[in-house]
Amino acid sequence: MPVPFDNMEDIVYCHNPEMANEIFEFLRKKGYPVGLSVSVIQTGTHGEQVVKKLDVYKKKEEVK
Repeated sequence: MPVPFDNMEDIVYCHNPEMANEIFEFLRKKGYPVGLSVSVIQTGTHGEQVVKKLDVYKKKEEVK
Protein backbone atom coordinates (compact mmCIF):
# COMPACT_ATOMS: atom_id res chain seq x y z
CA MET A 1 0.00 0.00 0.00
CA PRO A 2 1.49 3.39 -0.93
CA VAL A 3 1.85 6.14 1.65
CA PRO A 4 -0.87 8.81 1.50
CA PHE A 5 1.33 11.79 0.57
CA ASP A 6 3.97 12.38 -2.13
CA ASN A 7 6.46 13.82 0.35
CA MET A 8 6.38 10.73 2.60
CA GLU A 9 8.71 7.75 2.44
CA ASP A 10 6.93 5.47 4.93
CA ILE A 11 4.82 5.19 8.08
CA VAL A 12 6.04 2.93 10.90
CA TYR A 13 3.96 1.79 13.88
CA CYS A 14 5.82 0.53 16.98
CA HIS A 15 4.29 -1.20 19.99
CA ASN A 16 7.53 -0.79 21.94
CA PRO A 17 8.26 2.89 22.82
CA GLU A 18 11.99 2.27 23.29
CA MET A 19 12.23 0.65 19.85
CA ALA A 20 10.30 3.58 18.35
CA ASN A 21 12.84 6.01 19.83
CA GLU A 22 15.76 3.95 18.49
CA ILE A 23 14.26 3.82 14.99
CA PHE A 24 13.50 7.55 15.21
CA GLU A 25 17.14 8.37 16.06
CA PHE A 26 18.47 5.98 13.40
CA LEU A 27 16.36 7.55 10.65
CA ARG A 28 17.25 11.09 11.77
CA LYS A 29 20.96 10.21 11.59
CA LYS A 30 20.36 8.95 8.03
CA GLY A 31 18.99 12.39 7.16
CA TYR A 32 15.26 11.68 7.05
CA PRO A 33 12.81 14.17 8.53
CA VAL A 34 10.74 12.09 10.98
CA GLY A 35 7.62 12.88 12.99
CA LEU A 36 6.91 10.89 16.16
CA SER A 37 3.43 10.73 17.67
CA VAL A 38 1.05 8.41 19.49
CA SER A 39 -1.74 6.70 17.60
CA VAL A 40 -4.48 4.15 18.29
CA ILE A 41 -4.80 1.35 15.74
CA GLN A 42 -7.33 -1.45 15.36
CA THR A 43 -5.70 -4.85 14.81
CA GLY A 44 -7.42 -7.96 13.57
CA THR A 45 -6.13 -10.19 16.37
CA HIS A 46 -5.43 -7.97 19.39
CA GLY A 47 -8.11 -5.30 19.12
CA GLU A 48 -7.33 -1.66 19.81
CA GLN A 49 -3.65 -0.89 20.45
CA VAL A 50 -1.85 2.31 21.46
CA VAL A 51 1.34 2.61 19.41
CA LYS A 52 4.09 5.08 18.53
CA LYS A 53 3.73 6.31 14.95
CA LEU A 54 6.74 7.45 12.95
CA ASP A 55 6.00 9.51 9.84
CA VAL A 56 9.10 9.24 7.68
CA TYR A 57 9.36 12.01 5.10
CA LYS A 58 11.50 12.02 1.98
CA LYS A 59 14.84 13.75 2.19
CA LYS A 60 14.69 17.27 0.77
CA GLU A 61 16.65 16.34 -2.35
CA GLU A 62 14.14 13.53 -3.07
CA VAL A 63 10.97 15.68 -2.90
CA LYS A 64 9.68 16.61 -6.35
